[in-house]
Amino acid sequence: MRRMNIVSNLIAVLFWLIAGCNGIITQDGIFSYEDLVRQGWEAFQNGNYPEASGKFLEAKELNINRAESFTGLGWSYFKMDSLANAVKEFSICASQNDPTADLHAGWAFVLNAQKDYSNSNLRATEALALDSLWRFDYGLFLDQGDLFLLRAENYYLLGLFYQSLVEVQRINATFTANLGTAEGIAALAAEIERLKTGDEITGP
Repeated sequence: MRRMNIVSNLIAVLFWLIAGCNGIITQDGIFSYEDLVRQGWEAFQNGNYPEASGKFLEAKELNINRAESFTGLGWSYFKMDSLANAVKEFSICASQNDPTADLHAGWAFVLNAQKDYSNSNLRATEALALDSLWRFDYGLFLDQGDLFLLRAENYYLLGLFYQSLVEVQRINATFTANLGTAEGIAALAAEIERLKTGDEITGP
């Protein structure tokens, strides 16, 4: 009987060791990379950003060569106002094999918050190049229009008013302003602020 118990224990240990190579072992079971990423996004969508970051960190520990855990971690840090950490995760993620538009979009918003307007526009443009109809699917109600608006704001803050106007008109094709006047530049700023509130946004 004792020999049987020893053999059973050895089999159990072997099982856990093999399982541990492909997943995180917790009291609730064994979770794969995909499980942890899914749980991370679920927590993110529910607004629980610390829990989301924890799940993405666990997924990253399982596989440091896949981009989605870094992407989720970057977004989570962004929502927790840890901008430097968000940039770090997005930077690493960009060198992975499977970066997505979500990566570059999140990075663009973080860089805007850091007042790095030129690089924010570069990342927003990269996101749109990867997915011209980009939409963020995890509870923040963001889409390609928000990237156009982000570029409009960035261009305005860089003093590139004509480029800013082009981006605004991607969202509201009826808007126009005489940028040769102080009044026109002020009107452009007011339109950007109006669009940021989501009031009566129209477009092509």
